[in-house]
Amino acid sequence: MTDAVTNAAEPTVVPLSPIRKAIADRMVQSKTEAPHAYVVMDVPMAAALRFREEFNAGGHGNAEGARISVNDLVVKAAALALRQVPAVNATFEDGAVVMHPSVNVGVVVAIEGDEGILVPVIPGTDTRTLPEMSAEIRAKAELARKKRLRASDSRGGTFTISNVGMFGVTYLVAVVQPPQVGILGVGAVTQVAVVEDGQVVAKPVMGVALSFDHRAVDGAVAAKFLAAFTAVLQAPEQLL
Repeated sequence: MTDAVTNAAEPTVVPLSPIRKAIADRMVQSKTEAPHAYVVMDVPMAAALRFREEFNAGGHGNAEGARISVNDLVVKAAALALRQVPAVNATFEDGAVVMHPSVNVGVVVAIEGDEGILVPVIPGTDTRTLPEMSAEIRAKAELARKKRLRASDSRGGTFTISNVGMFGVTYLVAVVQPPQVGILGVGAVTQVAVVEDGQVVAKPVMGVALSFDHRAVDGAVAAKFLAAFTAVLQAPEQLL
């Protein structure tokens, strides 16, 4: 028994990289200073998926042949919901809530090699066309993955989205990025059984969770944001 313990592999100590250290410090700050609360919803996605398929096939005025992802729909829908519920498009600074006139959504991107995350920001997200916004997200995400994103491209965010749906995760309850007051965790689109006209049918839904700083946002306001977000995805022509 003694020899087995002695010959056991030693644990690997991995010093924190500068990026990982910065992430750790911000997460400790967020969870220490901001009282987190959460609202969770299953978002019906049939209309949004149909819209995406039609758009990528050249419909809805897409004469240039642009292609959009589900994440693009999520980002634009969140931006429009923030415009409807501006209390969530805010930061908490020096004991006051600062509500921002511009909607600047940050999109969490994992760095290659699992070295951490970067959050490129799309300025004026609510005013961008879908193809324009999609192209900017892709370009900045590629730079972020390779740690080539400019520092200025991560500044000025008023809200953040973290999408882990590509890994098959159903829900993500994320940590607010200070000084922002809200972050939307997005899961995979999955088929679930629902009752429709007395029959059990399969419908696509997407699990989302809004984490928010309760100093600045109340539960009812957070719920209004998710309701607005869901309404946009159920009438996706609004995204154009």
